[in-house]
Amino acid sequence: MRWLAGLVAAWLAIGVAHADWYEASGRNVRVLTEGKAEAARKLADQLERFDAALRVLRGIEGNDPGPANRLTVYLLDDTGDVERLIGRKQVAGFYIPRAGGSVAFVPRSPATNQQIKPQQVLLHEYTHHFMFRNFSAAFPAWFVEGFAEFHATATFGDDGSVDFGAPAQYRAYSLFNGPPLPIDKLFEQTSAGNDEARIAAMYARGWLLTHYLTFNEARRTQLGAYLKALNAGQDNEAAGRVAFGDLKKLDRELGAYMRGRFTGLRIGADKLKVAPVTVRTLDAGEAAVMDVHIASTRGVNRKAALALLPAVRRAAAPYPAHGFAQAVLAEAEYDAGNFAESAAAAGRSIAADPKNRDGYLYLGMAQAALLRAQGKPNEAAIKAVRAPLSRANRLDPDDPRPMLRIYDSFEMFGQAPPKAVKDALIYAHGLAPEDRRARMLATMAYIERGDFKAARMTVAPLAFDPHARMPRAAELLAALDAGPEPARAALTRSGTPGEKEAEGDR
Repeated sequence: MRWLAGLVAAWLAIGVAHADWYEASGRNVRVLTEGKAEAARKLADQLERFDAALRVLRGIEGNDPGPANRLTVYLLDDTGDVERLIGRKQVAGFYIPRAGGSVAFVPRSPATNQQIKPQQVLLHEYTHHFMFRNFSAAFPAWFVEGFAEFHATATFGDDGSVDFGAPAQYRAYSLFNGPPLPIDKLFEQTSAGNDEARIAAMYARGWLLTHYLTFNEARRTQLGAYLKALNAGQDNEAAGRVAFGDLKKLDRELGAYMRGRFTGLRIGADKLKVAPVTVRTLDAGEAAVMDVHIASTRGVNRKAALALLPAVRRAAAPYPAHGFAQAVLAEAEYDAGNFAESAAAAGRSIAADPKNRDGYLYLGMAQAALLRAQGKPNEAAIKAVRAPLSRANRLDPDDPRPMLRIYDSFEMFGQAPPKAVKDALIYAHGLAPEDRRARMLATMAYIERGDFKAARMTVAPLAFDPHARMPRAAELLAALDAGPEPARAALTRSGTPGEKEAEGDR
């Protein structure tokens, strides 16, 4: 994993920020960017408008996820910054689903040689985020990506309207020159493997089929029938034949559709319930640690954390009584394995801001790690390290992270979690359904409860998720389909999913 430490060094080499940082906050998103308040406000407003338009288009009621469960978007200078942060070339943006606030990283300006625009990448990823948060069904890979691609080309009118249905021009090469992918093969295709041309063809054909089924009157209801059959346990091809009939005929229709004119639709501003956006300037302490906070938020292993730590310490040192700066330091020390230093920084964070949940989380996590290193602790000591986690939970009962960390503390000390803790896993999943580990833990809690129907509904989206790559999700789904006893046996074999596995493909 040397590359991860290398990308941290590359990211930090960009330089120290001197311009102001701004945060634009809405009900569903918050955007952080350096230099231009208007850029943050505009992007946050567009995403809130996009969310409202998705709800009108798909007939979904609006809801308030709460501050802890909003998507945070970091708006970086250019595509080069995104590439340095992720450690790969030809990346116009990326998204990480995560309990306690999923994150996305996109540039203000695209590279000149990129066909896909940063806005399209962000809308694609936001659609994934929206799908997981609002739909409980399992979807095949072609539809997961086709649905995201369909909405990624949305455009925003000056009058406040949102248009859907524009062609995904950046998929034209794959459609016309990529490997052939007839419907029956499309239904079987996943995003796993190294055949990039075939994966690109799946995205392109998935977009085309989703577009066709959205606007073709005769076929529109068939998509629902297909997904219903799939979620009832039929395989992809069988569900397709039940819903669509002759798949070769559908293939021919799709070929003709590809060469015709595409229909679109406009959702007027008067139909949209758009959450308001507020903008604030970050204070000096927040701005000072923002670069290192972004690197840490992207995710690091221990080697990368050790490479990042000196920069975090330098950035946070002038702000020993700043809640956010010290919480960022507490996270960096924890990631580097310096648990005593992490606990100390977390304590300073709490002293500066008694309502800082991150401070309480890292205080509890660091103290638990220190206690485990001492050997066999007594019950009173274990309860004491859970106290900061419980305090974080009381500060915001809708932040899923304290619930997950309290569960982890039982696992850490080899204790059986009580019913209330397992029930909290199910509640945490409901707050952050896009988080893969929370979904797996909720599935296990449902199986232990004997609610096998709920367990199947919870794990099925993960088993089909083209980005997750979690074999244990597929194993649990197969066991649930085989009956209660195989499900209980699979639960024993599965164990607890770790953070790394649950993050899947970033």
